[in-house]
Amino acid sequence: MLEYYQARLKVDKDNLDEELSNFPSMFFGVSDYFVDADRQARRLAQRVERERVGIISAMRDVAVEEEMKFTETQLKQDATLHPKLQKLQARLRQAEKIARKWEVLKESYVQKSFSLKGLVSLAVHENYQTSHATVEGEGVTRKKRRK
Repeated sequence: MLEYYQARLKVDKDNLDEELSNFPSMFFGVSDYFVDADRQARRLAQRVERERVGIISAMRDVAVEEEMKFTETQLKQDATLHPKLQKLQARLRQAEKIARKWEVLKESYVQKSFSLKGLVSLAVHENYQTSHATVEGEGVTRKKRRK
């Protein structure tokens, strides 16, 4: 889906009517995907934190039970190496990467809106200058309006 919206980012200046009619739904779609990706990354970050706390707590319980000496720093470092936590962190990094891509694409669509505004303004100005035509006999003459 990301590739589809990336391809639609290009402005077709010769077909501004279609660009203008499609832009709101395209922008909404990109924004919606960004919100979903960001929400998923945040939920995964919370899950990673809950899992980290659970692993540290379990390690602490085992160390106390076996009367081992430990520091909180050691527990945190050991928890970081836990396979389950490493898998979750890898998933979190991937989710954050996807969310950043959607965020950048959304910002690109904001820039596209400014481009469309400028192109429409330019097209209206050009049409105003050259579109006044009069018919005299069988020939058509064009008058240019002055600014």
